[in-house]
Amino acid sequence: MSEVLDEPRLRQQLKNSHKRLLRLSQVFFQYYRQQLNDIEQSLGNAEAQRVAAHTYKGTVSSFAADPLVELCQQLEKTPDNSREIIEQLRDLSERLRERLEQLPQQEGWT
Repeated sequence: MSEVLDEPRLRQQLKNSHKRLLRLSQVFFQYYRQQLNDIEQSLGNAEAQRVAAHTYKGTVSSFAADPLVELCQQLEKTPDNSREIIEQLRDLSERLRERLEQLPQQEGWT
């Protein structure tokens, strides 16, 4: 599977700021599990699912996490296969969390 985030684009978005990366990552760590739970709890309610998926899409787009953005877009458009998509979201979100924990130790952040 491809990278969970586009690191060069993320660095550009954050202007290579270590402080911005840490601040944004902390917000993600604090809220992503609840946002995923909100998506799962919205199953059966197409409008609630659309809103929850849209909210999470905004969160993950902040990290140039295109694979997650694409899954959220699928959930926004159609409730079909939602459970399968949510499982993929959970898996990729954990990969994103792991990657965000590693990124601050890498060189090139100012």
